[in-house]
Amino acid sequence: EGESGWPIWSRKGREVVYASNRSGTSWDIYRKSTDGTGVEASILVKPLLQIPHAVATESGLLALTEIGPSSFHTAMISMRDGALKVKAKNAWTPSLSPDGRWLAYTSNDAGRYEVYVQPTSGAEARWQISMEGGVEPVWSASGSELFYRHGDQVLAVDVVTNATFEYGKPRKLFEGRYALGEVKDDTRAYDVAPDGKRFLMLRPETEPSTGDLKVVVNWYDELRRLGPTQE
Repeated sequence: EGESGWPIWSRKGREVVYASNRSGTSWDIYRKSTDGTGVEASILVKPLLQIPHAVATESGLLALTEIGPSSFHTAMISMRDGALKVKAKNAWTPSLSPDGRWLAYTSNDAGRYEVYVQPTSGAEARWQISMEGGVEPVWSASGSELFYRHGDQVLAVDVVTNATFEYGKPRKLFEGRYALGEVKDDTRAYDVAPDGKRFLMLRPETEPSTGDLKVVVNWYDELRRLGPTQE
């Protein structure tokens, strides 16, 4: 029924979680088994655009973005009853660490887009990972690196997620003119293979034009000078 989109896999691939506008309240979040058994179940139904991003298997939490008329919020909710566990204001494109204990996202709290990490436990702590701007964070499958983008660059930060969260300085992996995700649609335009060494990117069909714009004035007088007109 209606339209559906933004599908994501559960960590073990047994379910797909996605958004649908069938209820008429905007876009709500549903889940369904991938083997075709069972019934489709709603996770969250409320009058906001809600986009699922990642599922934490161990904690049973879902990372999502709620988009209002003039705001973006990242939230962690219970997959069981939709109860709110964590909320980060002015935040989007959330990414969960493999162990489900750390949440990375983009925020413009500092006046520009930067990448932040905070615990999913609800503890009052937050770390700014990017240094000169950053968007679209993605964790490596091992949880030892956090990738993000800044302009045409893809950067990586070494992280340690044991009892506490520790991180190093960003380093550039590569650079190229690849498509960026749209903030208004809360999309991420790339992904990372499980080995952390291969990246799936989107390349625009055409390069942006760098030509100059030339304006010709009094062109009709010049045309008459070059050749007489015939009545």
